[in-house]
Amino acid sequence: MNRRRIIRTALKLNADQEKSWPAFEQAVRDNAKARRDRMAAGRDHPRSGAPIDRMHRRADAMTAAAAGLKRLAAAARPLYQSLDDGQKHRFAYLVHTLGPHRMAFRGPEHDHRGPGR
Repeated sequence: MNRRRIIRTALKLNADQEKSWPAFEQAVRDNAKARRDRMAAGRDHPRSGAPIDRMHRRADAMTAAAAGLKRLAAAARPLYQSLDDGQKHRFAYLVHTLGPHRMAFRGPEHDHRGPGR
């Protein structure tokens, strides 16, 4: 079961809450794709060993990741605001446990616990 499905199942969304799920899920997917694209682009370009060039590349990557995280937060807000206190607790726990960085930005091969986690 994928991480998004685990969260959705654990939240036990009602019909009104289900309406906010697609935007949240799409933002998660968009972030994952953007990260994969950035990683692929980085592999395709030779890297300069100059420290200033590395700092610029890292700053660009952080800016892109920050923008993606803001889009994810904006998409998650309506869903989160519609949750009751128990669902909010489960959402916070699951996102912390699964981590947006694991759920949205990385595949299992980058999870520090190893593949299949």
